[in-house]
Amino acid sequence: MNRLCCAKRLEWDMAHFLPFHEGPCHNVHGHRYRVEIAVEGELVTAGPTAGMILDFADLKGAAQDLVDSLDHSFMYQRGSLPKKVEKWLNKEGMKTCPTSFVPTAENLAIYFYEQLAESIPKIVRVTIWETPTSWASFQP
Repeated sequence: MNRLCCAKRLEWDMAHFLPFHEGPCHNVHGHRYRVEIAVEGELVTAGPTAGMILDFADLKGAAQDLVDSLDHSFMYQRGSLPKKVEKWLNKEGMKTCPTSFVPTAENLAIYFYEQLAESIPKIVRVTIWETPTSWASFQP
């Protein structure tokens, strides 16, 4: 049987900055991010998911908590902010997402894959759109 591919897209809003960038992305700014999670496999032949690779609702359910954890947050690489700024963000109750990586679209694609691979074993590609015309994909 032929292998098929299908995907689910989810969106969220998030701020970030690129601490080593020499252009405007060095400043804190935000995007309307979109992630597309693609899975590959054979069609299920019986039961409630017959004719599907994976139920889109199951795919969304596996990714929604991760998307919700990032929505309306500020992602930054640990150590890239002065300690007093981190302290102020926490004191004010700002939703932050400190990471071990520079928060680029490329690194976000890898991050999503690593976070979702166990719960979505058929995952073959993660694509992150930072803008409607700029994207990065990770394929393991």
